[in-house]
Amino acid sequence: MGLTELSIKRPLTMLMIIMAMVVFGLRSYTELQVDRYPAVDFPVVSVIVAYPGAGPGDVENDIVKPIEDAVATVGGVDSIIGKAQENVGFVTIKFQQEVDPAEATSEVERKVAAIKGMLPDDAKEPSIVKADLNALPIIELVLSGEQGQNDLYALAIDAIQPRLQAIKGVASVTVSGGQDRIVTVEPDPAKLAAYGIPVEALQQKLIYNNMSVPSGSMDEGRQKTTVRSLGDFTSLEDIENVVIAQIPIIDKAPQGMNTGGSIYVRDLAAVSEDYEDVTQFLRYNGEDAVSITVIKTSDANTVEVADKVREVVAELNADLPAGAEMT
Repeated sequence: MGLTELSIKRPLTMLMIIMAMVVFGLRSYTELQVDRYPAVDFPVVSVIVAYPGAGPGDVENDIVKPIEDAVATVGGVDSIIGKAQENVGFVTIKFQQEVDPAEATSEVERKVAAIKGMLPDDAKEPSIVKADLNALPIIELVLSGEQGQNDLYALAIDAIQPRLQAIKGVASVTVSGGQDRIVTVEPDPAKLAAYGIPVEALQQKLIYNNMSVPSGSMDEGRQKTTVRSLGDFTSLEDIENVVIAQIPIIDKAPQGMNTGGSIYVRDLAAVSEDYEDVTQFLRYNGEDAVSITVIKTSDANTVEVADKVREVVAELNADLPAGAEMT
């Protein structure tokens, strides 16, 4: 019995078969996971140059900037991202979509070869690769502006990272290109001795009042001890006003010494604010910038997560300070 004859003689059976195919098809469609975008040959080229023994500042001035200037003259460039860190520099060139990736790579190779003699003698041979965006995290954002790298970094950590991290399907959000703010508490050995307070007591009080403070190291002899605070205090005054001990009233105390009542951190140490050592510089089209990388969980739908990230980015951009932009 042929298909046509079966349809005529047993229409109910044929209808049930068709309905079953539709139901199973719809179920399969709704449960289909999209792991990544379709394979597309994107016109993105990266230049990587190792510079052993060089700090981020030297890498930026001697490696990243000359390469940025050279490739900026290549036709069809959409954006240039330069990143300098200890011992290595990166320059990533994104071309307009209509540019042929192979031609773009060849043109970048020619431009880099032309300025290779300007690079430091200790720099290694530049490595030029055509980027495979399908192997990268699902979204890599750049926050740039006139605020300066440290202010941009603080903005990304405080306002942007928590919003992106809260998106369903996001595994991690990494911010790089800036410096964490730190507070240094530098005890005065003479004052500690005058009050009879060991440095460990100061250390423990700070840890108790701010649980994210790591325990510091104590040097013996005449070397001073530094305790670093990285976390929950909201101002230098909060740290300076931490009570370390209570002492009785002293009638004849040395000048400048607390003569009774509470002993505070400010009586024993100098509190100052600084930033961690620079490990890398990031520039976007010539401006200071920080990068924000979004990685999804293994079971999340890539397209859905990426769309939600773009939606949240649009909301965040509307609230950013004047001059700052996230792309």
